[in-house]
This record gives sequence, C-alpha cells and structure tokens, in this order.
Amino acid sequence: MSTLITENLFTCKNEEKGRQLCENIYGKMPQKPIHLDYSIECSNSSFAAGKATKSLYNLILDLGEKNATIPITSVIPNSKKNLPAIIIFTAENGVPNKYLPAEELIDRGYAVFSLQMNKVAKNDADFKSGIAGYIARSRRKKSAPGKTVVWAWTILRVLEYVHSLDFINKNAISVAGHGICARAAMLAAGYDKRIKFVIANGIASSPILYSEKIPKSALTVHDYPYLYCPAFTEEPSGDEYASLLSLCTSRSILIGTAKDGIGLDAKEEHRYLSEFCRNADISFSLSTSDTESKIPTAAALSHKGEISHHIRSGVDYFSREDWNIYLDVIDKKISIIRQIDNNSLLFN
Repeated sequence: MSTLITENLFTCKNEEKGRQLCENIYGKMPQKPIHLDYSIECSNSSFAAGKATKSLYNLILDLGEKNATIPITSVIPNSKKNLPAIIIFTAENGVPNKYLPAEELIDRGYAVFSLQMNKVAKNDADFKSGIAGYIARSRRKKSAPGKTVVWAWTILRVLEYVHSLDFINKNAISVAGHGICARAAMLAAGYDKRIKFVIANGIASSPILYSEKIPKSALTVHDYPYLYCPAFTEEPSGDEYASLLSLCTSRSILIGTAKDGIGLDAKEEHRYLSEFCRNADISFSLSTSDTESKIPTAAALSHKGEISHHIRSGVDYFSREDWNIYLDVIDKKISIIRQIDNNSLLFN
C-alpha cells in the first residue's frame, strides 16, 4: 500500500472562465479524497508474449467517514523507463477491447491505464450506486454534479496514481475517451495541468449542445438529463464544446470524428471547430469565407494552435487508425518537450 498526495493545479485565466462555464452545465466538482491508496489484485508479466505486465488494481479512496474503491486495469511495457501514459475512460469491458488495442499501444511505448465506466458509475440516472453514491448522491442542489462530473472526478483519482509512478514521463500523460466518455476526459483534463494531452474521439457521435438558448427538447437534455446539473436541465443554455475547450486551453486537444458517423458531416465539423476556437479565446483566423473554401475532406488532419482535428472516412468508431494518428501527434509534441528539457539542462 502507498499513500498518494496531490494538489489542485488549476490556474489559467481562460481555464477559470471555462471552469465556470462547465460548472453551469455539468455541476460542481466534488472535493478530492483525504488520501488515496492502492492495492494490486492480480498481475501477469507475460501479457502480449511477455512484452508487458497486465495488472488489476483497486484504488482506495479515503473520503473521511467512508472509503470507496475504483478498479483499474494497467498494461505496462516491461522495459519500464520514462514511459508516456494514456488513461482511457471507456464504456467497453476488458483490456484489450474494440476501442483499446492495448498491444499496439504498448508496442509504441505507451503505458495504458483503463477505467471502465460501469465499474465506477453507470450511464444512467442512478446516483445511489457506485462512486456517485459517495460523492454525488443528492440531486437537490441546483449545482449538484451530473454523471459527467462524477466520471471526470474518478479519472482524476486515476491520474493521481499514474503520476506517482516513477517510470512515467510526467510531461506525457494523456486522457482519452470516445463519445460521451470524451466529454468526461476533457472535463478531467481541464481540472489538472498534469494532464498534457486529451483525446476526444468521436465526441460528435453523441449530440453536443451548441446555442445561446437550448430547447428543453434537445436530445441530450431530454434523454440524458443525468449528465448535467439540475439547474442546467431546468433551463439549458450555453455551448458544451466551447466550454470544454476553454477549460483545456493549455492542453493539447486531439479531436476526431468519422465522415459517415452519426454526428456531424465534414462541413459542420469544420464550422464547429472554428467556432470552438473563437469561443474558447484560442487563436484561430478562419473567416466565414475561409470556412466555406477550406472544408476538410476525409481523411484530413489539421492543426490550429494546440487543437488537432482529425476526420476520416467510415463510420463512428475508435479504430487503430484513429489511435495511430493521435499518437503520431503526441509523439511529435513529446519529442519537442524532451528537446526543450535537454536544452534547459545546458544552462543549469
């Protein structure tokens, strides 16, 4: 057992704006635990033909009068040294699974930590079971956290554990999610600067709210009110994309959608991306005419500041193609960070 101690690293002015916007939509983030311990349930050092160790952990949260546990699965290359890490929040069971090609990720040198949604708080209106029953049981207050906050809070607890590991590259920790899980990943990333990269794959595959005043009949509010705080479900207004992006302005944000998915088409996606950047106070120079003339076609990867936008052909999925594109971007940025770190040593 080991005790982990953390601190809130939330400082950026734009992120403070984003924090308020997100609180108005999703609710307030609960307090962190008094401390966090962990125990290893089982471990297999022969995973993927002996290339990695697959372990099942229980994170043990001291919440004062009670304790809670979070099960996570890790797959860590056996050649442990300065490893970049990915925390994936997923609705899929098992490691690997259809959205998590674990062997391919460790072959690229990444340590993987998987947090499964239904093992911490199910995607439904039940706030009495799982972690929700410990930190968000009451829905009486208008600012009470919705399930998106509950999930994000849990991701941050996994971050504390990952950040404590001496073989992890502290400048190369990513969080990832697909669809609804992508919202939780972005929300978590905005609350702790130790998360350097956030992968929001297929975020448009579940409807995202975008307007000054949102009709109560809007699909996400009407069908999934538990994702939000009670005040928002009573009077929904705002822009989820812009709010999440404002929260993550100092992170590298990797967004991806499928051309033939159930979300946005290429033209809408590009229009949304430009609006995200403007609304989030991120430097972005496209005019309306630019947007009309520079609509990306699948497959395309564009970069605007710290936002990378990936669109591919095919239907909604978190594919190996998607993962490789995201990791190519992260690898390049990690290389730049390492060069800066090495150059700074010359002046010490």
